[in-house]
Amino acid sequence: MAASPTPSRTVPLLVGGGAPGVQRIAARHADLLGLTGFSRVGAAPKLTHYSADALEERLVFVRGLPRDRDEPLRFQALVQLLRVTDDRQAAGEALVAEWGDAVPLTLDEVLTTPFLLLGTAAEIAQQLHERTARFGIEMWTVFTGRPVDPGLAELASVAEALRR
Repeated sequence: MAASPTPSRTVPLLVGGGAPGVQRIAARHADLLGLTGFSRVGAAPKLTHYSADALEERLVFVRGLPRDRDEPLRFQALVQLLRVTDDRQAAGEALVAEWGDAVPLTLDEVLTTPFLLLGTAAEIAQQLHERTARFGIEMWTVFTGRPVDPGLAELASVAEALRR
């Protein structure tokens, strides 16, 4: 199938997924790997690389995979929750209590995972800068349209803080 009109440049291919098989395909053929922090284990999703340390280990694995392209693989991450708040610690504690055993994360994991962003707009902007530098993730996508949707005003406040 041909695209019409023909793109003026190569269209980047993003492959997203947490399973090692999907990541092998992305490493070999894609421009970008989309990371979510979890993958399917059997029939259920499992937090396989949700913590900062687990993500670092997963990135070492992916970066060591063979590649059929000259350009290095780039990374995108899906932020599962963004919550703008003046009390980051209390927001993290509330999530741990709300999720309980269903999402087994410690408070430290909630506050440090790249897949959750909690704090003031300035704190979230700082988290994104630090996580970009630490993990080499150059694109961030935020879930919207969920019951915990931060709303466009909160996303706009984070975008403004990133510009500073």
